[in-house]
Amino acid sequence: MIYYLRGSPGKPEFYLKQGLDYIPNSHEALLMLGRIYYEQGKIPEAKYYITQAYRLKPKDETTKYFLNLIAQREAGSAALPAMVGFPPIQAQTVESSMDKKKARRSP
Repeated sequence: MIYYLRGSPGKPEFYLKQGLDYIPNSHEALLMLGRIYYEQGKIPEAKYYITQAYRLKPKDETTKYFLNLIAQREAGSAALPAMVGFPPIQAQTVESSMDKKKARRSP
């Protein structure tokens, strides 16, 4: 994953495939390889690896999320861009205890 984050093309795929030679039923490696291929727009390869991951852990939400993205892509939804990250998290404002103390002191 470090190679992938640093933008070294080809290295993450190489190491993940090498790892799968030793541990062929690694859900994490299969899912990561599928995600990398999805981000690169290689949908058939992504589908293959993510489907393999799904067979190992059918209840995993991340795996189901990517299978859904692939299904939408295959259904002809060309408006879907390649995945950049997980779905955005809704920002929440959290009031600290210091904020509460300041609010009580203000007239």
